[in-house]
Amino acid sequence: MRSSEFAECIRKMPKAELHLHFEGAFRWSTVRELNPGARALPDPRPWLGKRFTSFDDFRAVFRNFIQPATGSEERIERHIFEVLEDLARQNVRYVEPILYLPFHMAMGLSVPEVLSAVRRGIERGERAYPIRCRLILGLVRGRSAGKETARAREALELAGPGGWGLVAGLDVMDDDRLGIDPEFSALYREARRMGLRLKVHAGEYAGPQAVREALEKLDAGHFSHGVRTVEDSGLLRELSARGVWFHTCPTSNVLLGVAPDYSRHPIKRLIEAGCNVTLNSDDPLLFGATITDEFLCAAGEMGLSGGQIKHLALNGFRASLLPQSERAKYEREIEGLFA
Repeated sequence: MRSSEFAECIRKMPKAELHLHFEGAFRWSTVRELNPGARALPDPRPWLGKRFTSFDDFRAVFRNFIQPATGSEERIERHIFEVLEDLARQNVRYVEPILYLPFHMAMGLSVPEVLSAVRRGIERGERAYPIRCRLILGLVRGRSAGKETARAREALELAGPGGWGLVAGLDVMDDDRLGIDPEFSALYREARRMGLRLKVHAGEYAGPQAVREALEKLDAGHFSHGVRTVEDSGLLRELSARGVWFHTCPTSNVLLGVAPDYSRHPIKRLIEAGCNVTLNSDDPLLFGATITDEFLCAAGEMGLSGGQIKHLALNGFRASLLPQSERAKYEREIEGLFA
């Protein structure tokens, strides 16, 4: 298959996003429209194509540019609808966006108001496009763990498996060098009993010891990033044998300095070790790379084979919470495109 044909195959194939931050996937055009300082916001985004010098610089983009463009139910509903629309146009058929509740509450919204707006936007998106969405609640390290878990419990009571069925899982996120608070461990034990998906950001800035800690304290089956696991061969073998999932985001890793460049990104080592790996975009608004771009980069600069690309695409659906019949349908489509 010629490179142009292969690229078209990547664009056409059904995709699943297992590591996408809702707030990091807003449209820049909408942010510029809704931000009170819109006239001062340039187009294109001023940070595009640049490496972030620190995680604090990365956070500052959210704080200074993106957060002022949310904070009302109408805006939240619009943002989630547009995120789903943009994904569907790339043939993404399943997504697990990570929602950070406090990001949208600075103007006085309550947890139920934020979730109601998200729910309406998801329902609109799922009616308009062939995409399915299962929401993941994010919890941030380095803030009051008591407040983080209290909000999560309120959200789960309203929108978890015993309520709306909107929230499908949890993800402890932000700087993994800050460790795992005991409050998070307690919440994850409750979430496991509820049958929720347990994710955690680890093995990004911190090394494999953060992955080990998250495994021991949260018993998570899904690692958002997890790429630095390759630095500990014993841990790598253990997680491969356990069938743990790694939801990788190469462009994010390169631009945040976790990986030196695409050719030396650890994804190949994870795949070769027999790990369950998916390919995702993390924060496309900040990193300038969609999930389609990630697959094209994997097939180009990262040097993955056609078979490995197909395997990553299949894994996206194998890791999803879709019914088996839907997963099988998309897997057949992918197999057909790569035949």
